[in-house]
Amino acid sequence: MTERLAPTQVQRLRALVTERLGFRFDPERVPDLTDFLRQNGRARGVAPAAYLDELLLAGDSDLLDLAAACTIPETYFFRDAGQIELLREELRRLAEQRPFLRVLSAGCASGEEPYTVAMLARRELLQPERVSIVGMDVNGALLELARRGRYTAWSLRQTPEAEKRRYFFEREGRYEIRDSVKRLVTFERRNLARDAAALGASSFDIVLCRNVLMYLSPHAARDLVKGIARALVPGGLLLIGHAETLRGLSDDFELGHARDAFFYRRRSQLRERRVSRRPATLVPAARTRSPLLPLGSEPRRGESRTDDSRGGESWRSESYGNEPRESEPRGSERGSVPKVEPSESSPPRARRESDGARSALELFRRERYREALALLERAPDSDGGSSLLRGVLLLLAGNVDKAASCADRLIERDALDASAHYLLALCAEQAGEPDLAIAHDQAATYLDPAFAMPRVHLGRLFRQNGRSELARRELLAALRLIGHETEDRLCLFGGGFSRHAWVELCRAELSRCEGA
Repeated sequence: MTERLAPTQVQRLRALVTERLGFRFDPERVPDLTDFLRQNGRARGVAPAAYLDELLLAGDSDLLDLAAACTIPETYFFRDAGQIELLREELRRLAEQRPFLRVLSAGCASGEEPYTVAMLARRELLQPERVSIVGMDVNGALLELARRGRYTAWSLRQTPEAEKRRYFFEREGRYEIRDSVKRLVTFERRNLARDAAALGASSFDIVLCRNVLMYLSPHAARDLVKGIARALVPGGLLLIGHAETLRGLSDDFELGHARDAFFYRRRSQLRERRVSRRPATLVPAARTRSPLLPLGSEPRRGESRTDDSRGGESWRSESYGNEPRESEPRGSERGSVPKVEPSESSPPRARRESDGARSALELFRRERYREALALLERAPDSDGGSSLLRGVLLLLAGNVDKAASCADRLIERDALDASAHYLLALCAEQAGEPDLAIAHDQAATYLDPAFAMPRVHLGRLFRQNGRSELARRELLAALRLIGHETEDRLCLFGGGFSRHAWVELCRAELSRCEGA
């Protein structure tokens, strides 16, 4: 069972994942495929290479477990306050116009998203039974959890207390969804990257497909968006993740902005003309000054903008043939603590906020954590650097839920923030969710391959899990990277240890792996 896999063998599986499942698997994640082959081959009593041969001959249904292994199953109730407010308004508006509403949650994972929609329906509508919600995902194990509807406090970290009391009851240390909510939701196992055409025409009024496109190959992403456009009624609402865009994928939608959130609506007529073959660019959505202002004061050439009466929404038609925006480069600078340098022309309040952030960071360096946190708690949540520092301080104070909320807000602003994912990994471990901790560590190392700390954390978690080979891989990578780690991240996540101490920590963990 210790048979080594040749790089060409793993590349065969990587090609299979893209061709048959539609999942994009970047080179940085090839070790995850190797781990999948070893673990699942061991479970079946065959060598990894023999298990790979089985997969190459298997039907698509037998590959769904592999597709599930390609994604990060992180979700929670009432995720993204801006989009939640949009959903509230849309449900109320549609209920006044139509006798029955259908909602699709694509990539629903363990069910928090479709159940959130069901709670909104029960709260906002006089006849919530007129709403039908379907949750679809490729991961069968997560769908079983969704059907049971039992969750840890980690999944409820953004849930308002009133909703906790109204829609959950506690049983054996878990929070269970009440039957009145469960009745509105059904679940299906489906690989939408390949089965989107089977959704049917004009089947849904609202589709949530958040943080799904980022996992797909360009061809699979275009097919999925085409299937969603066909499945939505004209004018139907589509919500995707903040790091995702339909630019280069489709011109069947109009982009709008309201309640501090971006959204898409299906045009009245689907376009038949050929769209750009460029892949979608993953970019954090830019915020406008006001949630109700248009996305630009003047339409650009090739664009049109019309006002709409739906609750003050602002609209713009995207010119999809244009060059997509460039994604921010992955690199060590993304995760560093931003240095706040207000200009002389900055308003006095902004300068005070920046001074407060700098003072809190200086207190943090001197290990006066309580004073630093008190200073930040008095200041508005004005920038990512202070939010990250606040999250670290809250975690040090033992307030895991609030620390995770800080990380969640950072990821809502920028889903590609490696430091926020690492903070969530630390929070998840403290909350007793080691699998999610590993997933967020892997996201952090994927987004920033030069980030050493999450590799150390992964090494420790893998060692505790009995996965010594993976632990050694991550710890050796950390040893190579720690000498080049930024001073800002050493300060923020170093726990007071010097660079040399981190090297010694890696070596000690490697020794424990050898002993195991």
